[in-house]
Amino acid sequence: MVIGLSIALKPVNSIYKILSSKYNVLKNEGNKNNRIGLSETMFQLSNDYDVCVVEMGMNHLGEISDLSKCAKPNIGIITNIGTSHIGYLGSKKNIYRAKRELLDGIDGGVILINGDDKYLKRLKYKQIIRVGLNKSNDFVAFNIVTTKKHLYFNFNYNNRRYNVKFNIPNESLVTNILFAIFIGLQFNIDPEIILEQLSTYLPEQHRNNIIHLGDKTTLIDDCYNASYESIKGGLSMLKNYSQEKIIVIGDVLELGKYSKNIHKKIGKLLRKEIGLIILVGNEVKYAYNDEFVLKSNYNEVIDYLKTINLDNKLIYLKGSRKIKLDEVKKYTWTYSEGEHPYLNCSLLRISLHKFVLQFLYGKEKLDEMLEKCDDTVSITKNSDDSLEFKFKSGLVFENLAIPEASAPAEPQPLPVEENAPAPSADDEFELPDSFIIDEKYNTLPTPDIPTT
Repeated sequence: MVIGLSIALKPVNSIYKILSSKYNVLKNEGNKNNRIGLSETMFQLSNDYDVCVVEMGMNHLGEISDLSKCAKPNIGIITNIGTSHIGYLGSKKNIYRAKRELLDGIDGGVILINGDDKYLKRLKYKQIIRVGLNKSNDFVAFNIVTTKKHLYFNFNYNNRRYNVKFNIPNESLVTNILFAIFIGLQFNIDPEIILEQLSTYLPEQHRNNIIHLGDKTTLIDDCYNASYESIKGGLSMLKNYSQEKIIVIGDVLELGKYSKNIHKKIGKLLRKEIGLIILVGNEVKYAYNDEFVLKSNYNEVIDYLKTINLDNKLIYLKGSRKIKLDEVKKYTWTYSEGEHPYLNCSLLRISLHKFVLQFLYGKEKLDEMLEKCDDTVSITKNSDDSLEFKFKSGLVFENLAIPEASAPAEPQPLPVEENAPAPSADDEFELPDSFIIDEKYNTLPTPDIPTT
């Protein structure tokens, strides 16, 4: 069984995590989503695997067609039609055409699409499942709530309502999580197991990482890459914070002739935010107004931040990879003591330490950093089965989930309709069981999926 994804926001890892609870799953690692990377993954496929989940990337027409014909997926997922790579493809219509090429390799399979996307609504295929927020879709999320640390929402399945808790409080991810839930249900994974896997999901490096610097300063590291759509989603994470905000936005690249207009739209989003806005790069000049700070590169941003008291601030970093905002992140870590918070601890803690460093820094610097251990760490298991790491220097990492985390509570039968309250000021928010009950939401479509 092969599942192919033509993606803009990555649901591949949540699908992999859910399916791995029951099956032996192969997926392409990192950014191996082009012709070479996907081919390397497919050469690893053997009878030892039950399922293969592959991400298919592109920046030109014809690329996904080749990838789909190579993988021959039984299930295809198209998440959205955004503006990433529009400079190469020339228009959103061409982006739609490029992602539609996923159909070229599917023979008798099923396609899952974002049913709220105006371009994908026109897609024609014999078996299409529409997923999203609109009530006209086949599989729907509702009662969406975000807090500082979590995203919550409801879905209905077999006359029961389920509460989803996800560790990334970015509401733009809801549809991608729905894709993963739907796949899990189609593969006969118990809904409770699906909820458990989602509740212990960890963000990828430089994607929606929430890091606490000391007691009061918070860093949101979202600087892996950027598009208009992902900036819009990322900014939605800031609304639950009362701290003074420092929002650092870098160029969005690969936009071609659309760069000016798209950066102007980004500027409109930023003018709605309250706080210090720092723009980095060349293209962001189109987003600039007199209330913003404009810098040419990350070094200038660091020099500027050195003049600011970062205590009790919320710092958000977002930009294309080439802008190197990860260097700004490294500066914020050294803000209080002027050095990286390395560890000096027992063998057991070194093992956990390696996990943290590899998660945050990547594998390349791990050995170098272990040689420079000069700090201590305490590790606390929280009531929600997550881990909290506290360094002498004040750096705190939270919500690092323990694999054997307990399953969520048994969901209750569908209740009568009632009004949903506003999000609580506290992070732990009990989702209301409230929605207009519609029989359509209680039974999922059962597509005919080839098993070979």
